[in-house]
Amino acid sequence: QIKLNTLSYFLNNKLLLSLNYLYNIGYSESDLSDAHDIYRSDRHVVDLALNYNVNKNLSIGLTVNNLFENDVPPMVFEPDRLNLGGLGFDERRIYVSLRLKA
Repeated sequence: QIKLNTLSYFLNNKLLLSLNYLYNIGYSESDLSDAHDIYRSDRHVVDLALNYNVNKNLSIGLTVNNLFENDVPPMVFEPDRLNLGGLGFDERRIYVSLRLKA
């Protein structure tokens, strides 16, 4: 597994840009013979976040998870076979936030 994170500030530190990358190598049949087939392929996931500080008490944010909608292990759990479970999303998810400091 490889994780890369970068964080940059712009506009006199009012705008924050964060870019995250995750790489997981796929399992071979000999590594984990009873794992779900989706784990056999390598996967790449990119997340992006923007945060704009309007003033010291107000900020607006945008987060995009799985920007390129890459396949990731599905969210599934089999109570009797936990090794076949996985937690992940293969769809892009977008969150908008507003933070107000009182």
